[in-house]
Amino acid sequence: MPATIRADEIVGRWGLASFQNPNDRARTEAAARGQCKQPYVISAGTSGGVVMHLADQATPQELRLKGSPSGKNYIGPPGPTPGEQDREIVSFDGRVLITRFIDKDAAVRYGNMVYVRCAPRLTGMRSLTRRNKKRRHARRRLLCMSMNPELSVLDASEPKF
Repeated sequence: MPATIRADEIVGRWGLASFQNPNDRARTEAAARGQCKQPYVISAGTSGGVVMHLADQATPQELRLKGSPSGKNYIGPPGPTPGEQDREIVSFDGRVLITRFIDKDAAVRYGNMVYVRCAPRLTGMRSLTRRNKKRRHARRRLLCMSMNPELSVLDASEPKF
C-alpha cells in the first residue's frame, strides 16, 4: 500500500535529536534545529525511496516509504508493513518529522527521532575575505569620488602610497 507521504517530501537536510518523554518534545525540536550546523542528510534513492540509516547500521541504504491499511506511514526496507526494521512516521508537517522504530529495543535506545528541516543553503554568496573587503572599499571610494569631483583631485602635499 502506498504511503500518504512522498519520498521527495522528506529529502533534504535535517537537524536531528531524540526524546523519550513526550513533555520534552518542544525542547528537543529546538535542540534538533541547533544541529543544522551538522545536518543529517536524507537523499533520494535510485529507485524512488530515500537513503537513510537503519537502527544500529553504520552505512545508509535506500529505504521505502510504506503505507498501511490503518493509515499509518512507515520508512523501512522492502517487506511487510510494519516490519521489524521499519520506523513509524508519528507526525510530519513538512517542517518537522517525528519517527519511532518498530523494534522495541531500538525504540528504547533511540526514542522518538525528531528531524527539523534546515534552512536552505545560500549558494552563490561570496564570503567577505580580506581581498573582497578591500575591493568593496575601493568601489565605495570610487563612487564617492565620482559623486564629489573635489575629492578626486589629489593634493600634492598628500603622501602617495
